[in-house]
Amino acid sequence: MAFGLMQALAPKNTNVNFNYEPAMANAGLNYGNIAKQMLSGEGQFFDDQRRAGAGQIQDAAYNAMNQQNMQLAMRGMGGGGLRGLLDATSAAQVGEQTSQFNLGLASQGFQQAGQFGNMALQQAMANQQARNDQMQYTRTATYNQAEANKQRKANFFGNVMKVAGAVATGGTSTMLGTALGMNQEGK
Repeated sequence: MAFGLMQALAPKNTNVNFNYEPAMANAGLNYGNIAKQMLSGEGQFFDDQRRAGAGQIQDAAYNAMNQQNMQLAMRGMGGGGLRGLLDATSAAQVGEQTSQFNLGLASQGFQQAGQFGNMALQQAMANQQARNDQMQYTRTATYNQAEANKQRKANFFGNVMKVAGAVATGGTSTMLGTALGMNQEGK
């Protein structure tokens, strides 16, 4: 009966689940995929840039050839050798401008790939830190809870042993009186 009473009076273990899902950094963009597109020269950004660049180069070449043809026509050189030579030169210049434009676009892509790669790395590091913090918090809190449970049980059983010892030696009234804040005379 005494053992059953002790079990009934013993403190119950605290059992709190300290696990939680950490908030992850997410800008709604996959920086790693964007960086890959920048390195490969693929994707909507590059398509738009190429279309705009090709249009600008084409417009500039068209205007230059029109002016050149007007100048030649005013001098009476509407066809033939010089005009053909100038047209071929203009076409070569357009090809060179297109090559330069593509090189500049590739360079811009490499620079942006580096920036997006850094952003992806920073996001991954922030997420890993959040996971590490969550794991540390969960493990520490669970350990502290287990230790507090052990300590409560040890204190309870220590107090039970004191009362049992006092009862066995006849010091029940003194011990209970002291616990209740009374002096030796019961006051």
